[in-house]
Amino acid sequence: MKFLKLSALVAVSGAVLAGAALFWTSQNVQQAESRLNALQTEIAKEQQSIRVLRAEWDYLNTPERLEEMATHYLEMVPQEASSVALDAAYLPDPFIPVLPARKPDFGVKAQNVSVTPAVVEPEAKPEPQLKEPSPHKDDDFRSLLDNIKKGGE
Repeated sequence: MKFLKLSALVAVSGAVLAGAALFWTSQNVQQAESRLNALQTEIAKEQQSIRVLRAEWDYLNTPERLEEMATHYLEMVPQEASSVALDAAYLPDPFIPVLPARKPDFGVKAQNVSVTPAVVEPEAKPEPQLKEPSPHKDDDFRSLLDNIKKGGE
């Protein structure tokens, strides 16, 4: 009889331990699932905010809007043909590098090194020949059309 009581006690304690382990495991699974759901919700919110930020970025970088902002705030205007320099004399002088007379010796301290500027002489370029615009542009165009009509007949 004593053996029966001992085996019943072992069986009951084993069942209680198995139940406790099952309960502990199910609680851990539920906590992990709730953390997973919270993280998935947070990821979805971040993805939505990324989509909104990309849409805002695309709007802010539209060429029309940038052109308007540049015109309004930077006072930028399109280049005109009259602002192009026809003569190179109006351009600034090119950079003239200064070259040493000899290579420096890095092992010995330099003493009395003379420096001479390099002389770069620009090539002589002929002045551009500009055509004077025709005072009767419309007449030239009309005569051109008339010539085309006569040639096509």
